Order: sequence, then structure tokens, then C-alpha cells
Amino acid sequence: MIIFDSNETKFEGNGLGTIPEATDAQAVEELNGGDEISFKIPITAKHFQDLKLMRYILCTPSYGRNPQAYRIYKISKPINGICTVNGEHISYRLNKIPLMPFSASNASDAMAGSETHSFESPFHFHTELGTQATYKQTSPSTVRKQLGGVEGSILDVYGGQYEWDMFDVYLRKRRGTDKGITIEYGKNLTDLTQEESIEAT
Repeated sequence: MIIFDSNETKFEGNGLGTIPEATDAQAVEELNGGDEISFKIPITAKHFQDLKLMRYILCTPSYGRNPQAYRIYKISKPINGICTVNGEHISYRLNKIPLMPFSASNASDAMAGSETHSFESPFHFHTELGTQATYKQTSPSTVRKQLGGVEGSILDVYGGQYEWDMFDVYLRKRRGTDKGITIEYGKNLTDLTQEESIEAT
């Protein structure tokens, strides 16, 4: 894991420093949803003082993915000298980038329009879908909201599965491959835990 400042754009070299002391690192990516990381780090770590809100952590979140940048949005108070750090994928910046109204007749034009009709965006948009359907945005919005999250969004109109790779956004027909494997209890599933919570009530 490498720390980069909040204004970083190239993510090359060792940035502000590496944090080999990080433990319990987890990366959670939901299909067409969230993409976040978390890890624990002792306050005695060499570069602990460089971990600040809005700075980035560059890491490889899972097998087969390129290194990704995650913006730090939460640092917990130390418990027994250990802090928990949470970060969200750099693509969350699309929540703050305005997108002006436009329309498109197919998935390719809709993704291209997301780039040409956004303000000062470092992101690039790609798709392999050839779906023909009308997408129409009638009022200013944000890029990520129009990609998916509201009725009539690009995802809503054309379907598919998003892949986030640093500053590149891909709308795929399908991510990954079907390995033909099924999960069966007692065979390749050895334990199952169900949790109940009223936290969101």
C-alpha cells in the first residue's frame, strides 16, 4: 500500500511512503455498487502521520485487478494503539462532477456523452455494448448518478455491468467468466453464518 497526496493524478513511484505495517486489509466491491477498502494500522507505523482524510491509498484490491486508488474518508480513533482506515474508490469522485443534459440513441454514444458533457473530468468512458435504445438526460446531474442510481440512468436503459479501473469506466456486457462451479453445502461450502441487525431500522 502506498500513500499519495489528495491532488495526485499520476500515482507513480512511492508517493508519500509505503505502509507495510497495515494488517487486516479488506477490499469489498459490489457489482454495479460500492468499491471500498479498509485496513488496520498501528499509530507507531513509520508513515502513520501521512494518513490523512482525502489522501489516497494505492493498492491491488483483488486478484486480476490493476492497482487502484482509494480516497481516505474515515480514520478511527486509536484503540490499543491501532486505527482503522477506510477508503473509497477514486471513481467516487464522479459523484462531484457535473453532467449537463444530453441524449443518445445507443450505449456507445451514451458513454461517450458522459465524457464530453461533463466538466473538467479526468475520467474516460468505454463500452462494448451495441444496445440500441434512447437515453435522455433532461436536467443537470452528476456523472456517477447518471451512470447508475436513478430511473432512466445509463445502466437502467442499457443494462450491463460496470468495471472501474482508476480513471477508466467500462460498461461491460458481463464481468468475469462462468467457471461452471456451483456452491454446495458440505462440499465446497463448509460454513454459513446468518446475521440479523436492527441497525438501519
